[in-house]
Amino acid sequence: MADFDVFYYAAVALLSGHSPYTVHGFFLPAWALIPFMPLTLLSPVTAHAVYMIVTLIGILAALYRFRLKPLYIVFVVLLSPAVWSNIWFANLDWVVLLGATLAPRYGIWLVCIKPQMSFGLIGLWAWKKHWVPLIVAGLAFIANYAILGLPDTNVPHGPGYKQTDLFPYALPLFAYLIYRAIKRSDIALALASSGFGSPYYSLTSWLSLTPVARSRKTLLAVLAVSWAIFLAWRLTP
Repeated sequence: MADFDVFYYAAVALLSGHSPYTVHGFFLPAWALIPFMPLTLLSPVTAHAVYMIVTLIGILAALYRFRLKPLYIVFVVLLSPAVWSNIWFANLDWVVLLGATLAPRYGIWLVCIKPQMSFGLIGLWAWKKHWVPLIVAGLAFIANYAILGLPDTNVPHGPGYKQTDLFPYALPLFAYLIYRAIKRSDIALALASSGFGSPYYSLTSWLSLTPVARSRKTLLAVLAVSWAIFLAWRLTP
């Protein structure tokens, strides 16, 4: 519940007229707190339970919008540790996933919440010359921290916190995937590529792989990679 607690109390702080960055552990732009604002009317435990349901619905909606076959959506939701971890930890990766299905002028506001998860997709949009929404969102990103202040980056993480990035070992794979994504204008592949090029990637962010489960082979590949990363996360001290 640690992730949800951070977002919940950051939303409380913002609604009270304080900077959300007074809450240790909150680093994202302030508009990331919009889904949590109505939940502050509930107790943290009840709000967390509601948000778990919202997360599942959001993931299902995103995968549907990516046009995955219904049976493949069922397999991904039931068998992917990336989906389970998002529901349990109640993070915001599903918002990025949903944002990737929208037109750039709308989706950029959602995907830039976690740039380490979406920079491959943002690169594709830049290649396709969607300059205006990218520039506007970039300026808003800068203004957010200029107005509200910078978060405390020296906050110690909990004992169970571990990164799952593959940087720099997977950079060749990232280069190959982003090349294929740009060549094919493939939004799902562009989003998935980020996990292999980012130096900062949490377990929940591997949700970015799920949209490429469009065939039997890619479904098996997504599940295999997701399980390998999950097991490494569990077994690494």
